[in-house]
Amino acid sequence: MNKSRGFTLLEIMVVVLIIGIILSFATLSFRDNRVPALKEEAQRLAALLDLAREEAILTSREYSVTLKETGYDFQQFLEEEWSPLVDDKILRARELPKGMILEADLEGESILFGGEEEVRLYIFSSGELTPFDLFLRYDGETEGFHVIGQITGKIEFKDPQKEQ
Repeated sequence: MNKSRGFTLLEIMVVVLIIGIILSFATLSFRDNRVPALKEEAQRLAALLDLAREEAILTSREYSVTLKETGYDFQQFLEEEWSPLVDDKILRARELPKGMILEADLEGESILFGGEEEVRLYIFSSGELTPFDLFLRYDGETEGFHVIGQITGKIEFKDPQKEQ
C-alpha cells in the first residue's frame, strides 16, 4: 500500500509561527539601527557647528553654514564673498544618509525646504551666531533629534528620549 504523506496543519502552523518570529526580530533590529545612526548624525552636526564657531573665533573670520533638506556645507567669508571650505577635511560639505531629513527653524521662523532651496546661518568671529533649531529625522517619521544654537554661541544637542 502506497500512502502519500503530506504536512499536517500543526506542522504548517509551527513553520508560519517561526517565520513570523524571525520577521519580527528583523523588523525590530532594522528600526533600532536607524535611531543610533540618526543620533550620531545629529551629534556630528552639533560638534561641527561648535568647531566652526571656535574656528571663527580663533581665525577672526566669519563662517556660515548652508543648510539644505538633505545636507549642509560650511563656508568662510574671504575677499568680500563666501567661499566653500574645499581643503578642510572636517568642515566639508556633507550629505545626510539616505532617508534622513533636516528641518530648520531660524530666528523663530520655520523654514520649509523644497528641492534645492538653501538657508544660511552665520557664525561670527565674535562667537555669536544665528539662533537656530535644527531637527534631524527620518522621512515619514515624527521623532528625531534637535541641535539648538543660541545667539550667544551656545550649541547643544537635545535627545528627546532623555528629557522624558
